This record gives sequence, structure tokens and C-alpha cells, in this order.
Amino acid sequence: MWSTPAAVASALKPGGRLVVYEEHPLAGCLWIADSKIRIDYNYFARAEPDYSSTWAHFKGGEKAKQTKVEFQWPLGDVVTAVARAGLRIEALEEFPSTADWRFGEMLDAVQWLPGQYLLLATKR
Repeated sequence: MWSTPAAVASALKPGGRLVVYEEHPLAGCLWIADSKIRIDYNYFARAEPDYSSTWAHFKGGEKAKQTKVEFQWPLGDVVTAVARAGLRIEALEEFPSTADWRFGEMLDAVQWLPGQYLLLATKR
């Protein structure tokens, strides 16, 4: 599965902290079409990496040359991987989306769904 938590855990000193703040995996399943929120992706798919070189979610990103790699796993997989790497989960908080690049004029309509999350973990 995901080897990054183990690599992070090995790089941290005791008491070191992992801070993850990113798009909630549920938000990655949603899109707007015809002014309606649409489920566009299987939340539990645990898909293969998506490679692309256009970063349309911020100004200037459409000219990007670097390849980006995106993964999507359910939130439980992320938290479990961090815990299994030996890190102590300190907090998991969820927030509404700020992704106007994804939801556009419908951003207010998705504020009742998780859009981002913050995961804090500490090396014992």
C-alpha cells in the first residue's frame, strides 16, 4: 500500500510531528455538472496513480511542465497507514472545501460536505 508514512516515521526524531493538510478524499469524488453536485468517482476505488502535467487548479498551473502524481485513498486508509507506521494520531479534523477550481459558483452548496482534512501525528 502506501509506504510514505513509514518513511516519514523513520525520518522523524522522537516527539517529531507529521502534519497533513489536504483535500478530503470525498471531495475528490465530487464534481459539478449542470449546476448540480455529481458523484464522479468511487470513494473506495483505491485507484492507481494518476499522472498528469497540467495543474489547472491554480493560476499559472496550466503552463506546468512537471509531472504530478495523484493518489486517492479513503481517509481511513490514510489514518491507518500513519498509525501502523508507529506514529501517534493527535488529531483528525475535517473542514469544508475551499476548492473553487473544482466547485466554482457551487462552492457554497458543498459546504456541508468534508472538503479538506488536517491530520496531526507524533513519533513516540
